[in-house]
Amino acid sequence: MKPRYILVLIMLLVGLLYAAPHIMLPLSFVQPDGSTVNVFASGDEFHNWLHDANNYSIVKDDAGWYVYARAEGEGVAPTDLIVGRDTPNQRNLAPGINLSEARIAQKYARYENTMRDYSNSKSPHTGQFNNLAVFIRFADDPDFVRPISYYNGIFNTTENFANSMKNYFTAASYGQLNVDTTFYPEPNGTTVVSYVDIQPRNYFRIYSSSNPLGYPADDDAERAEREMQLLTRAVAAVESQVPMDLVIDGDNDGYVDNTCFIIQGSPDGWAELLWPHRWVLYGATATIHGARVWDFNFQLDQSLASSGASVLSHEMFHSLGAPDLYRYVNTGITPIGSWDLMANNANPPQHMSAWMKYRYGQWLPEPPMITESGTYTLSPVASSATNNIYRVASWRVNESYVLEYRKPGVYYDDNLPGTGLLVYRLDTRENGNASGSEGPSNCGVLGYAIADAQFAKKVIAVTDYIVDPKDIEIKAEWVDYVVKVEKIGDPKGIVSGTTQITRDPVGLKIARMTLELM
Repeated sequence: MKPRYILVLIMLLVGLLYAAPHIMLPLSFVQPDGSTVNVFASGDEFHNWLHDANNYSIVKDDAGWYVYARAEGEGVAPTDLIVGRDTPNQRNLAPGINLSEARIAQKYARYENTMRDYSNSKSPHTGQFNNLAVFIRFADDPDFVRPISYYNGIFNTTENFANSMKNYFTAASYGQLNVDTTFYPEPNGTTVVSYVDIQPRNYFRIYSSSNPLGYPADDDAERAEREMQLLTRAVAAVESQVPMDLVIDGDNDGYVDNTCFIIQGSPDGWAELLWPHRWVLYGATATIHGARVWDFNFQLDQSLASSGASVLSHEMFHSLGAPDLYRYVNTGITPIGSWDLMANNANPPQHMSAWMKYRYGQWLPEPPMITESGTYTLSPVASSATNNIYRVASWRVNESYVLEYRKPGVYYDDNLPGTGLLVYRLDTRENGNASGSEGPSNCGVLGYAIADAQFAKKVIAVTDYIVDPKDIEIKAEWVDYVVKVEKIGDPKGIVSGTTQITRDPVGLKIARMTLELM
């Protein structure tokens, strides 16, 4: 069967310089001689690594030194080049040394049915949502430094244009979800009070000869056991302080709606546990007034300070069941680019795509399917809860094209790279883009395009890859749809256009005429 296309006005734009969840997170570590080195960490909860400002990878050797890494087989190994003293060009090291794609894929596969299973969410999607935040420090950690007002700001502030998780979900849900966070142990005036665990920080790090307390790097069961027991102890310590009349199970399913654990200190690169993530407390039983703690977000204090409400909102949307939309492997492809919180979370965070709001947020009705030629109008996703999404069927079974209008200017979409009609191809059998490896359109939310007013006389094809019609033999192809955008950014802030349904050979003639006329 010959490939078919949807024709649409388009402008391709560069994505935001933020990723989900971290790129170049600044960290500081102390070397065995007492000197401090400033490095960066990048990655997510499944795979992350340390590197310097020039992307030369860094590992911790068995003696506890942070050193530059070299490639070894499908992995990395330490050199004798000490960070802060030596330079990587002394061994002609290449930047970007990392695990092989196969090894990275294995790391993600390890958590396929646990941490990556977002379908096990127990959180409500509408109404009042009382989120619990629990401060934790390890036995050898110092106190939290920032006042409680700082945390209240990034979680709860309702001031106009304030970057808080509460404000974000109020906007993203069109006022249907109200997230309030309370903090435990109860603060002492302006001072953060934290639960102090019985174990030191090294207990929650990977084993090495310089850290005999750690857990084996590939022992998932031991890693999970240590984390689950830590959180269970913390919950037991604060349960009595949670008011009996605080509704922590808003949907009456027997589970606490969500708990956010804030850990003192910074993430550890190449680590498995000490990195921001969402999970469920499946390996131990912790309850608060009879409701079981299940969905939780695990945050490190230092990374939280650099990401604000952005990573908080990304991880909270996981707690509502949403998957990641960025690629875990084959990361050179960014299927939906900067247009969705779950693909590239900016700070302040941008809105989710309209489809994600419908499928995982449950804040929009089922998107209407365009089945007849006609003129259709879209309102901006960020500012309108109605008339903001359409679907048109694809010739591929279980696939369709989704159309929405994105317009910067509303606070949480103000950092978008452009304005106009967003088109993405969708496979409803898939749950996100993470597993994709065959191109930008083999699963989940797929290829994207954007139509801008200044391109109102151009038509291009959206296929597995986005191409200009001059690069495609349009005469040899069938055409599904022709979309002509007539207005963008009029006084009502809407986009309207004519969609011509073409499901027979006549469509080929329509496509040619459209290309000639526009």
